[in-house]
Amino acid sequence: MNRLDWTDVLGEEAPAGIAVLDSDLQIALATLLAESQQRQRSQLEAALEAALGHVPRVLRGAVRRVLFP
Repeated sequence: MNRLDWTDVLGEEAPAGIAVLDSDLQIALATLLAESQQRQRSQLEAALEAALGHVPRVLRGAVRRVLFP
């Protein structure tokens, strides 16, 4: 198997410890990182929606536009 391009996964070169792993382990690690990032995004989105629940409904659209342009 080919080595992963860690700049796509991490946004930068892989640390030396990752670079020495075999391809299968690198793929498994990249998969775990992608799943973790997705889970984090989902939890953050849920937390933001919960926080917006404290804003009066009439103002929520305006508050979203200010916070997330």
